[in-house]
Amino acid sequence: MKQPVLKGKLSLLILCVLFFVLPLALNSRSWVDLFITIVVNMVGAVALRLIVISGNLSFAQGAFMGVGAYTAGMLAVYLNVPIWLSIPAGAIMATIVGLITGWPFARLKSVYFSMGTMFMGQALMLMISAWPLAGGALGLQRIPSLTSALSGVADVLHLKGYQACYYLIFLLALFCLVIMYRMEHCRIGTTLRALAQSEEVAASIGVNPTFYRLLAVGTSCFCMGLIGGVQSHYLTTISYSSYGMNTTLWIIMYMMIGGTGKFVGPLYGAIVISIVQGIANLLTSLSGSSNNESFVAFAHWLGANSAYTPFLTAAVLLVVAYLLPGGLVGIPDTIRANRARRAEKKEAAEIAKGGSK
Repeated sequence: MKQPVLKGKLSLLILCVLFFVLPLALNSRSWVDLFITIVVNMVGAVALRLIVISGNLSFAQGAFMGVGAYTAGMLAVYLNVPIWLSIPAGAIMATIVGLITGWPFARLKSVYFSMGTMFMGQALMLMISAWPLAGGALGLQRIPSLTSALSGVADVLHLKGYQACYYLIFLLALFCLVIMYRMEHCRIGTTLRALAQSEEVAASIGVNPTFYRLLAVGTSCFCMGLIGGVQSHYLTTISYSSYGMNTTLWIIMYMMIGGTGKFVGPLYGAIVISIVQGIANLLTSLSGSSNNESFVAFAHWLGANSAYTPFLTAAVLLVVAYLLPGGLVGIPDTIRANRARRAEKKEAAEIAKGGSK
């Protein structure tokens, strides 16, 4: 039992080192933006999985990220709240909204919970879009820049402004991931899995299903709000359309493709699909400074056909669903199972051959 746990921790450590070192080596703005996108998506996918292991699936993850983003942005724009306060305020507001709106659905299960959160997420975004202070259809603009706020730190550390932003986002994401990892690997995680197996049995031994499900929802919303708040200051302009149902569906896809069986599953899913989504823009940006005609032509061709990216993602999802039911994280287990079956067949054939003699 200890060996899989050690392998899981080693995978997390390797990912952590890679995401710390690579932005130093690949330090162009295009690469760093891709790394930021991946990190944000990783937090979203793992935060959703925290709710999933309790037996439910939320369709409001994008909306709670939007609550955090708009709270942080509006506090900074209208009340001149410093970035260091507006970002945690966005996380706290997302948690409060998540608990208040999630409490009526805490007793619901499976598809009913999903439907409730889907309508709730849509309602939240419609309320934000109709609020004049939130900028309406044009979105919230002129949000204080995180790059400017970190310019002094960037100079001291000999980093570019956008690199300093990345490392702050990375540290906040790491903070969220550590919290969710610890929750999953303590008594709380065991209780959430027990609720997914049988709520009646868990309740019979004194577990309060509503409390634990709200705890999972609140933690998930806090992480989504925190990452949404810091993202709003990095982008400086946000729109409610960026936090609608489309965002939630992508988060669900990251989690499903990566696999829900292990903590690292959604991380792998977010990395792979984020690269598939962003590779066209990345190569187009890099081709502007390249003298390789073949690379430039390929980048332009890929950019011209970037509209087909969702179809490629859907193809990846179908392949994973049919061939890798455990997701990308289940590939080693699938390989071992296939080897074991082949070994069993070979042994059975040898036994049959020996018996015939």
